[in-house]
Amino acid sequence: MEELKISNLDKWKYVLPFIQKLIPTDISIGLTNRKEYLLYLAGKRYDLKIKNGDPVKPESAINKAMIEDRQIDMCMDKTLYGQTYIASAIPIYDYNNDIIGAVAISTSTEIQDQVMQMSSELSNSIRIIASTTEEISVQTQEVSMACKKLEQLSQDSMERVLKTNNILEMIRSISTKSNMLGINAAIEAARVGEQGRGFAVVAGEIRKLAENSHRSIERITEIVKGIQVESEYNQNEISNIGKMTSQIAEAVTNIAKTLQMTETMASKLDYIAEGLKNN
Repeated sequence: MEELKISNLDKWKYVLPFIQKLIPTDISIGLTNRKEYLLYLAGKRYDLKIKNGDPVKPESAINKAMIEDRQIDMCMDKTLYGQTYIASAIPIYDYNNDIIGAVAISTSTEIQDQVMQMSSELSNSIRIIASTTEEISVQTQEVSMACKKLEQLSQDSMERVLKTNNILEMIRSISTKSNMLGINAAIEAARVGEQGRGFAVVAGEIRKLAENSHRSIERITEIVKGIQVESEYNQNEISNIGKMTSQIAEAVTNIAKTLQMTETMASKLDYIAEGLKNN
């Protein structure tokens, strides 16, 4: 770095206001001798509240530049002036190469700090949401699997109901044939007269049994029909739940992808804010 040599620090007082105007960002500029501030130019919104004649603080960048005899770039916390800022300071030499003072330019990091805090909070919120979304996704998959099992059980139940209908039809056929057999037996008993009286009693019991079987079959048929209707309804509902669960799972997957993209953007935002602060 080329050394700044000057015989009189007062000349800097005339130059620095123009330098401040040439820099587009909101900065403050300080000029000191070895002990105190000779000039302080506050920014439009950024102001360290330094007054001409204030002593140079030992921890400041401008003091370290004079002590270490080099350019100092520092990120400062709120300890010195109650706010965070970035400072760059260089020593000023006379024509004998003796350090007679220093000049420093500083700017606030409040916006960068806020961006970093916001990006950090955003990242944390996204991680929490992503974790919750992952749990929901797992639970949705479990519900989907349960729905598939229930749907299979419902189908099995429907098949058993159909088999029951087949059995009832067979019993109904036997009942009808038994009733016809009873009628034929009664006719035959009447034909043979007194000798067929006992046979007529048996024929009557067969007919009663057939009639009772028929009534029982009708009641069972109604019950089975009710079960069949309920099974069909349950199967449709389970199928609908399965479809909705699949849609929810797909939506959760899309949300997870979006959150991942947002987290990536938050990380980039944090990186940019860190870069702005360090530059």
